[in-house]
Amino acid sequence: MPKATEGLVQQHLETIISDKILLFIALENILSNSIKYSEPGKIIYLKTLEQANQLNFEIKDEGKGIPPNELNTLFDRYKTTSNRTTAQEQSRGLGLSIVKRICDELGGKIKVKSDTGQCSTFTLSFPV
Repeated sequence: MPKATEGLVQQHLETIISDKILLFIALENILSNSIKYSEPGKIIYLKTLEQANQLNFEIKDEGKGIPPNELNTLFDRYKTTSNRTTAQEQSRGLGLSIVKRICDELGGKIKVKSDTGQCSTFTLSFPV
């Protein structure tokens, strides 16, 4: 029986010193949002890469994207986008503000790139 890692490229990534629970919560929130705003059958990509002494976690979905006029307040507490979740899940507007605060506390950064109607890509960067 083939191993789950067969066919995957394995690379050594630098180590970050972090609170693993906070890092997990941040990634879980982004992944949860990607699922909530993507139609069933769409793919969510998680990629890790090292660039310029940073370890980046990149989460890209095939969701609806975020309207450009909403990007500036996306990480504010209690802010929600005009997009509706795909299964009518509740959104309180706290998840991304929590992720932003966690990134700040861990010495990292979060950024988002979004193409309205197509996808969103969130990148969490931490120093190695």
